[in-house]
Amino acid sequence: MDIQMDYITQVWYMLHPVPGNKAIMEIQQSNLNDDEITALPWAFIPVFYGTHVTLFLWRYYLLIELFEQFKKNSANKYTAFLPTLISNIVHLDNVIEFLICPCLDVPLAELPDYHSKNSDEYLVTEYLIGWHDPQSVNYFQAHCPTNLEHISMEGFDWKEYSDHIPKLMDRADYNWDIEKVPYKDYKKLWDAVEEWWVKWEDDSMEEGEEEQHSLPSTAQAIQKQGRGDSNGEGDEWPPKRIPNPMADVEAMESQ
Repeated sequence: MDIQMDYITQVWYMLHPVPGNKAIMEIQQSNLNDDEITALPWAFIPVFYGTHVTLFLWRYYLLIELFEQFKKNSANKYTAFLPTLISNIVHLDNVIEFLICPCLDVPLAELPDYHSKNSDEYLVTEYLIGWHDPQSVNYFQAHCPTNLEHISMEGFDWKEYSDHIPKLMDRADYNWDIEKVPYKDYKKLWDAVEEWWVKWEDDSMEEGEEEQHSLPSTAQAIQKQGRGDSNGEGDEWPPKRIPNPMADVEAMESQ
């Protein structure tokens, strides 16, 4: 596990707008162990996924930074949750390639309209459940009449999703940039992350329990299936509390 974490923490991914092309975005990666750290192009993705990747990378690097800050702290508060933290970091690291690699095989001209089945299923799971571990997914499926892979994102209210995420985990105050988090905030962030990930570890998850899924977005999201506007009209996208990765492109073009 130490070797795997060393590898995970040495690679840094960054999302950038593509000047002159509002339909796609570029993901670059750097090796932090290189003598001269250089950001190298890795993949292009449809702009639709840009906001979601921004939020994903924020959460990914938040967990990594918490690991780096507290991995040597011997207090039970940290040692008890550290294995769960590590397992989620490893999972998110696997998800990066799971989400992005399909885009590598898509011709650039076709990329703006491309939807990855993997990415869409991940986003449906993220929106409706918020966790991706088998226990949470199986529990949700036991109480939901529709399989996740058959649920469309059309009509999803991503502002409602953003409002549901604990504010300390979805902090616009930091502009979704882990380097802007002051050291004094990390203990509060640890508490928020721990509470979020152990939320399901209670009696309501035991086999045979009849309690319904409690996420407030779930029922509304299921009810909205098929009600979205196919012409793209409706709620503002991205919502104001969610980062808009195209803002940099628009700013450059206005200069």
